[in-house]
Amino acid sequence: MLPLPTFRYHPDPVATGSIAASDKPCLVCQQARGFIYTGPVYAEPDLAAIPRPADPDACAGRVLG
Repeated sequence: MLPLPTFRYHPDPVATGSIAASDKPCLVCQQARGFIYTGPVYAEPDLAAIPRPADPDACAGRVLG
């Protein structure tokens, strides 16, 4: 399990329920990162329309931070 980064404006996202421990894989890179965001999301209704990185490792730097 990867450690969570420090969130300046949300110091304990696990305690508030925004992030939970999980073995589910990332939807982009298909790797389990140890945590999953459980809060609300503002997003496009059609996820297929959102471009994804060609390199799955590119999302590793954007996971939870």
